[in-house]
Amino acid sequence: MQVIKNIDDLRGVIGANDGDVCYVTDYIGNNDGGGGHFVWRIAGFTTATDNGGTIIVPGGANPTNGRWVRNIEGTTINVRWFGILGRESDADYSTELNKLIVAFTTSEKVTGVQIMFPRGYYRFRNVTIPSGFTLVGEQTARNNWIANMPVLIRPTYTASPGLNDCIFNFTNDTENASLENLYIDGDYENPAGSGLYAAVIFSGKFCSLINNNIVNCAKHAVFGSPWASRIENNNLHGLKAATGYGNDSSTDRGFLGSLHLQSFVDGWIINNEIGATSTYLDFKDPNRKGVAVFIKGMEASVVNGNVFENGDLAAFFMDGGFNYLSGNRYELSMSTGLELYNMFQCNFHGERFTNNSLKTVGRYDDLVVNQNCANNTFISPTFTKTYNPGLASLNIDGKVRYNITNYGNNSGVWKNVFISPYFTNIGTLDPNTSYPKNPGRKYALTPYCVNPSEVDPYIID
Repeated sequence: MQVIKNIDDLRGVIGANDGDVCYVTDYIGNNDGGGGHFVWRIAGFTTATDNGGTIIVPGGANPTNGRWVRNIEGTTINVRWFGILGRESDADYSTELNKLIVAFTTSEKVTGVQIMFPRGYYRFRNVTIPSGFTLVGEQTARNNWIANMPVLIRPTYTASPGLNDCIFNFTNDTENASLENLYIDGDYENPAGSGLYAAVIFSGKFCSLINNNIVNCAKHAVFGSPWASRIENNNLHGLKAATGYGNDSSTDRGFLGSLHLQSFVDGWIINNEIGATSTYLDFKDPNRKGVAVFIKGMEASVVNGNVFENGDLAAFFMDGGFNYLSGNRYELSMSTGLELYNMFQCNFHGERFTNNSLKTVGRYDDLVVNQNCANNTFISPTFTKTYNPGLASLNIDGKVRYNITNYGNNSGVWKNVFISPYFTNIGTLDPNTSYPKNPGRKYALTPYCVNPSEVDPYIID
């Protein structure tokens, strides 16, 4: 068996017989992990093109028209086999990754392809994820903000960013694809990331995002219209403070959101931490742009065990129904914890609202149920304020504002039921006399309503 230094040297070697084997030490050199065993193949490969990773075509005279074919054991494809070495923090590997994807998309194995990223630094832009592909890091990246991660992926710089630029794109035609164990840094403070619309555009069917960090995004961490898909155990942070787009007064709050999903049907959003790329004091009190936005028909889906935090408005649900939400936390928001707008027949079980309405005037509520919300049931919701040293260090006292449920004037809200709600320290007065008074929020008539024009829900204590 011959031993060859690297892939370029392999192109200068011609096999003598079908089945000859050689070992390539590196892709380029210095133990870069891109080498491996190659077999000389003739039958079935005489017209195969050089893809730079698994099929290598010699450059010299080739009487049998054979090819060097990488011997792959198992189903996992290492990106280093295609020269995606992850050694330089500014190297753009978009072309190489697209070659890898094409190599396996056009083969007979069009589904069940797992692409593995070893420890390293990678930059990509607008890479489309085909059906059946899983991109996975060799180690989990869950909830770790340290930049020196095992796998760190950032956007490639472009002088002319498009309106919908992203790092990875699940199109409407993508099915059964996944991103797992990846640390994706939106790099919003640098030109490479400042023009990024979303780190991941997540549409298609039966797709998943599992155990990823997708953080430091200028706008959306994840944006899309997936169907029957899963978003599970991720850390999603985008929507940098003072983002200059959207309409503060629009119903949908300017279509913002670190996680922004439209027409999300029959899906699962489980055990994620979803917040904003900023600190508490960067936000505007009347802005109310949600860190999680679900609009245009979220139906028959499960939202469980998530934390929505550190934004103007924690979560905003609009125009949907038949959903089950349980064990979610809405916390550390400048204004409202959760706002529902035209939502119907949803079941909320054990939802927790804590430390919302943090701006000094405290004008907002933990929960707002508004505009034709009907037949929703809240079982054992908890409304509370707790002491937080981090808030104190930012001169936010964390005292109770208005732990209430707000029913908007002339909203048409009806048949919403609260079963065994728990409240602590209902804020009937402004907690600090040095703060400006906020008309309409000085007294709470009940734990649910603050003025006679608001409609009491049906309560089972």
